[in-house]
Amino acid sequence: MGKRWIGRWVIAVALLHTLIGVIALLPVVRAMIGDGLWNSVGENPMRSVAAWFLLGGGFMFVSGFAIDACERINVDCPLRSSGWSLLIITLITIILMPVSGAWLLLPPAIALIRRGSSS
Repeated sequence: MGKRWIGRWVIAVALLHTLIGVIALLPVVRAMIGDGLWNSVGENPMRSVAAWFLLGGGFMFVSGFAIDACERINVDCPLRSSGWSLLIITLITIILMPVSGAWLLLPPAIALIRRGSSS
């Protein structure tokens, strides 16, 4: 399967994404925590941004761990379909927000597609 880096890359992007989100949105996150978290987003657009920012990082984190597990045990996982899924989500994100860190997900997406097609 080659050197194990793709899952770790996605995990690193997830951690960076979450850290930036917490720092940039700290007052919003604190207000949500102060409200007890339950139903704390409501119709507040900044709270929606904070929630989706942190949830997006969480989903990337989980995906990175799954990819890393496949790389670690050298098993035939659905790497190609994971790569295409990651590529599509990344391209949509880049189209919607070209000035973002989404570009960091292009290398692992392409690597997953290439690695999956060579299995």
